[in-house]
Amino acid sequence: MGRRDRWIRGGVIAAAMVIMGGLLIHGAQEGTSSEAAAMDEEEAAEVLTLVGFVNQVRMDASRNTGMALRQWATPDFMERWDSEVMTLFEKPEMIMWEDFFSGSVVWVGTIQDGAAIAALYSPWCDGIVVLHVTIDGWESRMTDFRIMSGEALRKEAIPTASDVQKTLRLYVGGEAPTVALSRLYADSLNAFEAAYLGQSELKLLPARLADRVKKDTQETAMLKGRMIYRQYMFRELLAEEQNSRFLAQTGLLLSAIEEGEPDTVRGLFSPEQSPLPLDSLLEIPEEIRSHMTVAFFGRKGEEGLVGLMSPVAPKWIFMVLMQDGDDDSLVLKTEMLDLDASSQVLELLNRKGMR
Repeated sequence: MGRRDRWIRGGVIAAAMVIMGGLLIHGAQEGTSSEAAAMDEEEAAEVLTLVGFVNQVRMDASRNTGMALRQWATPDFMERWDSEVMTLFEKPEMIMWEDFFSGSVVWVGTIQDGAAIAALYSPWCDGIVVLHVTIDGWESRMTDFRIMSGEALRKEAIPTASDVQKTLRLYVGGEAPTVALSRLYADSLNAFEAAYLGQSELKLLPARLADRVKKDTQETAMLKGRMIYRQYMFRELLAEEQNSRFLAQTGLLLSAIEEGEPDTVRGLFSPEQSPLPLDSLLEIPEEIRSHMTVAFFGRKGEEGLVGLMSPVAPKWIFMVLMQDGDDDSLVLKTEMLDLDASSQVLELLNRKGMR
């Protein structure tokens, strides 16, 4: 079995269990707001099947979006995708969709009569693809979709095409990225559950959102603007000479994480580094940790900030600050964010008067 096959089989199982754990945890934290809080065995099995399927789609689409959709979607889905999405994307630009899917998380809405609403949300792009899925084991299929911005989902002011990039709070809002990610994720998840849990009839666009969402091509165009912004971000890290040392240090760190040797990983970080994030990083299963990659880059003065996540389980994010040391080497510090804990992060900030 090749590395790709091991990733597919091991990754789907690992990621599905991670997602299921997040659903159960979220349900326990939010009381009756999540159907996952009171699932019986049959319901849990159906949710696991749905999550496994959607996550398989996500992982396949992170490598080749077009091939994945053709494999897992119905002809009607593909006809609509071609008319509403592919009219805005040239083939070379599909790498932007691969980036979207690699960093998106699976959300589950209402399940009824062998069908369900699910979604893939990317906090990195603040965009969501809502899916209608028929559930039948590995014969499950996506039958329809709806693309929308995070603002439309959260009932916030919707940006125009000319200022869409200026609204990317993660990149230009001035907040620490872990705080911005927590805010985007928690508020978006709450809005998704309010709209898509407990539906009496499965609808991709519930009444509460119908007047918020622009025409499909307009929503897709906004999302593309954000995808383009991320490509500029990656190019800044990869191509600009002033960032070459950040890139080199990131490569060393990713190699050490993949090998999983504790002393090597810890040796790259400042002596002042809290051990908890590094312990968490090293305890992540190898099939997840070994696929860690760059999801974010920012620079302020002489400091670089690199966000790492694994496409196999993108809910775990490590923000690594790179600063000059006394001997011109880079000193690293990191903090971890579990997206499932986003609400707790915001509650803590609120208690400190920082939200």
